[in-house]
Amino acid sequence: MKILVYLTGGTIGSRVDGATIHTDPASASRLLTLYRERHGTDTQFVVRQPCNLLSENATPALWSLLARSVREENLAVYDGVIITHGSDTLPYTCAALAFLLRDVPIPLVLVASNYSLGDSRSNGLANFRSAVELIASRQVRGVFTVFQDEKGANRVYLAARIQEADTARDQFPSYGGVDFGEIRDGGFHWNAHPLNPTLEEVNQIPTRLLRSDWTFQEPVLALRPYPGLSYRFLRLDPPPRAMLHYLYHAATACTRGERYALPDFLRECQSRGTDCYLAPFKAEGDALYETSRALLATGAIPLYRISFEAAYVKLTIAYNQQEMDPRGLMEQCFAFEILPESEAGGWE
Repeated sequence: MKILVYLTGGTIGSRVDGATIHTDPASASRLLTLYRERHGTDTQFVVRQPCNLLSENATPALWSLLARSVREENLAVYDGVIITHGSDTLPYTCAALAFLLRDVPIPLVLVASNYSLGDSRSNGLANFRSAVELIASRQVRGVFTVFQDEKGANRVYLAARIQEADTARDQFPSYGGVDFGEIRDGGFHWNAHPLNPTLEEVNQIPTRLLRSDWTFQEPVLALRPYPGLSYRFLRLDPPPRAMLHYLYHAATACTRGERYALPDFLRECQSRGTDCYLAPFKAEGDALYETSRALLATGAIPLYRISFEAAYVKLTIAYNQQEMDPRGLMEQCFAFEILPESEAGGWE
């Protein structure tokens, strides 16, 4: 088996000096050394190191770099691709590659680590091993993430569904609460849940929707609501082309108060040429709170059944695709990022 490995830094490629964690190229290559020592040398790894950074320092330019790098490879000679990455912004890069590389004919798996490899608590090697086993199963193609949880379960995520980890336990949830599967007993076990696509759907190679030669030039403003958020603090100079406003779980945000009302801010943004998006709305046709109705009345565009992370990434990529209609792109489901309307429903 032959696997292409991209080392990008992050905790999985870091070492600890005293009380400081920093990236170290030697630590990145140590991952492969540890794997060979514990799991043998049957697998051939071809290594690339396009960057070496902590993922909190990443920008959307990294997404473009990785996507272009993979596109430039002859994937026909590999059984799979593994990308090591920091955990802090892992869900954002996962979503980006799920969108940009949705047509890859082999499995591409992103892995991270909760602690540096020298720490006995680290799951970095276990995650890398799970990625190899997912590839070796030959059951799936497309972009995925694997991460061992605190109970030792090796969880497999659809890359466009993984969300930011909680800060107390360093655990990643799947949007919708359902993982795609698990690596267990050396093999991949698909989770046959109505929210998940079937293996047949995952293995269908879709058409390429997005340009691979895009450059990051148009930042998207993303905001999260909280009680007391005053929009007067925000000076949009210059105004962005697009803005994403996250909503509370009931698809609501504040609509009262001279400085706190989101509808007023949305209208101001629109008057300055900014396209405004709201996420996540639930199913079309559901009863909505009056506050949700007030938000929709502004003409802001609702994004249904999608995580904040995936929505932000999708918008950023859509608004940086030259000569393509970003609103039209946002209406399409790229990589199973949009949940079905109901458990009985199909994919959009």
